[in-house]
Amino acid sequence: MNNLRIITPRYHSTFDYLIAALLCGGPWFFGYADVGTALWLSVISGVALIVYSTVTTYERAEKLLGIQTHLLIDIVLGALLLLSPWMFGYAAEVWLPLVLLGLALIAAALLTEPKIRMVTPKTARSAVREKTTKPESTPWGKVEGKKSQEQE
Repeated sequence: MNNLRIITPRYHSTFDYLIAALLCGGPWFFGYADVGTALWLSVISGVALIVYSTVTTYERAEKLLGIQTHLLIDIVLGALLLLSPWMFGYAAEVWLPLVLLGLALIAAALLTEPKIRMVTPKTARSAVREKTTKPESTPWGKVEGKKSQEQE
């Protein structure tokens, strides 16, 4: 399952705000603003997604909600959206947009890498140092044109 985790937390955050916008504007964009329960469920879900995305630690900055908890909430919200047309009895009027958005939330949660790579100034410096220093020797011998400290 870990091999399928192809979405980074950074891209997941962008996806969350896109889904939230579709949930908030969906009733008018997809034409179900006259279905009261679907309208309110969609808008409230979109606002909730914005709120818990805002307080989620996607990368670096520590916030209130960890990425693992966020992904779990995404799955629960996605399942609610997926099942809501039948749970709340408006499936005859509208179901496809909410089912697709619910599936998108669940898929994104299952495909997102739940581990955050924390970058500190020390690890960033060492990573830069490793990339900029050239080895004085290789497995095939010394690098030509370089003097070791012992030769100087």
